[in-house]
Amino acid sequence: MKTFLVLATVILAASAAHFLDEEWNVWKSNYEKKYVNSKEEAIRRQIWEETWQKVQKHNSLAEKGLKNYTLAVNMFADMRVQELIPMKTCNAKRIQSKTDTKPTSTSNYTCDSKKKNEDLVDWRTSGCVSPVKNSGLFCQAWWAFGMVGVLESRYCIKQKRLFKFSEQQLIDCNDGNDGCCSGTFESNFKYVSENGIMVSKKYGYIAGQSECHYDPKKAVTVKVSKYYTLLGEDSIANAVTEDGPVAVTMGVSPEFLLYNGGVFDGQCSQGLTLGMTIVGLGSACGTDYWLLKNNWGKLWGESGYVRVKRNENQCGIANNAVAGDVAASK
Repeated sequence: MKTFLVLATVILAASAAHFLDEEWNVWKSNYEKKYVNSKEEAIRRQIWEETWQKVQKHNSLAEKGLKNYTLAVNMFADMRVQELIPMKTCNAKRIQSKTDTKPTSTSNYTCDSKKKNEDLVDWRTSGCVSPVKNSGLFCQAWWAFGMVGVLESRYCIKQKRLFKFSEQQLIDCNDGNDGCCSGTFESNFKYVSENGIMVSKKYGYIAGQSECHYDPKKAVTVKVSKYYTLLGEDSIANAVTEDGPVAVTMGVSPEFLLYNGGVFDGQCSQGLTLGMTIVGLGSACGTDYWLLKNNWGKLWGESGYVRVKRNENQCGIANNAVAGDVAASK
């Protein structure tokens, strides 16, 4: 009997290892992961396995109703959050933005769909929210994507025409920013008001900083009558409901990077700041939430979006909320 138990344990361990090998290879293929040598792959595999275990444990709690959101073994699964914190050099061109052609895992988490989704605001239904974009992992130009999301939507709301504006122009040409390292929403509203902005087809994103190639003859003239900081979540909610999307920042944790679905109310951190665009708000399963458009592609979160708990300043979401009144110049 003792020999049988030992043998059974060995077989189970071998089976589990084989399963993880298969999961690892599928994941690498899905996210086009390649490593310079076997040593680096071994390190990444160890991080990935830790992430895999964490995701399984968290999602088992979500299935029991003990968590309001699920996690996924996504593109961040082999990385430490410290790798995404921008240094002065930024290493912006190490990885280029990729198109979203691979499948992502799906969430088993569902709340009671019969519960009323109260106070729902979703600007995507207006046709004035551009498709989710992908900034890549190492150009931390969240300030450009968050602000451009507001600019695109608010221009469309007034002019009934949706442009996909160029984040790259702001990275390259606005001296008020510091390339992929840092920038502010306010600086970019000021820049666009004074210079206009090109569309992304004519000034494409390269996931890094380059020389300025701005051509005023090809720019859309946009009048920003004023831009302003919103104080408190009530002010943000009023602005989103009445006027349109708002740019915000959040201090995000390693767990947030793995977000897959549901209303995020988990841990926060000041180590990595992320800028996004609030495009709506609502309530689900008794929890008020913000609906935010992220810039990590459609494979992340809820097809590129995340719902974050509202009315508790989750992850400092109300600490840096900026909007602008936008109209086309006549």
